Amino acid sequence: MKKNILSLSVLFVAVAIIFSSCTKDDVGAPTISITGDNPYVIELGGTWTDPGAIANDEEDGNITSKMTVTGTVNTDKVDEYSIVYKVTDKAGNEGSATRKVRVKADKIAATYRVTETYADNTTYEYTQTVAISSQGWNKLVLNSFADFGQASVLTLTAGPTGLTGVNYSFTDADGTANIKNITGTYGKVGTDYNVLTIKYSFDEGGNATVINQTYVRQ
Repeated sequence: MKKNILSLSVLFVAVAIIFSSCTKDDVGAPTISITGDNPYVIELGGTWTDPGAIANDEEDGNITSKMTVTGTVNTDKVDEYSIVYKVTDKAGNEGSATRKVRVKADKIAATYRVTETYADNTTYEYTQTVAISSQGWNKLVLNSFADFGQASVLTLTAGPTGLTGVNYSFTDADGTANIKNITGTYGKVGTDYNVLTIKYSFDEGGNATVINQTYVRQ
């Protein structure tokens, strides 16, 4: 009798080992495939419609219906926004993916009438072209900036809080000039997106002054 009980015990253990070896724990995270472009590029003032994503799990199959999406896009502001997709399978494994959405600065490019105001309240007017830079989706270039001639080239970066410029120097007939502390604003005027103001410090020969510019699209 004891011998039979021992034989049954051995059989149960063998079956348990076989069963456990055939059982596979679900430890794999779901995968999320983003639909459409990533990064997704949109113009200022454009309409943002999320192309979506598809979630799949090795054990649970298509679980797109369980996916959550977070993040917003403000198409009135140049910036790179993040849309995050997340999903959790039945075993509690989480998968995620991120889409970058870039609102580009190209609609700011135009020809403007610029009025410069100096510290003594005198003014100077000229025409300035603001063009798209080849350096990136949020970059603008102003050749012959401030009517100083072709040696003066300003690169601006547009962002959600305004415009920032890269400090630079150039040489003209009067010597070496330094353009520094460049900031600016842009916004919607009617149906257009325009440069509104630029402020910068001009230093040539040790004589530094702050100059304020206002921009009106032509």
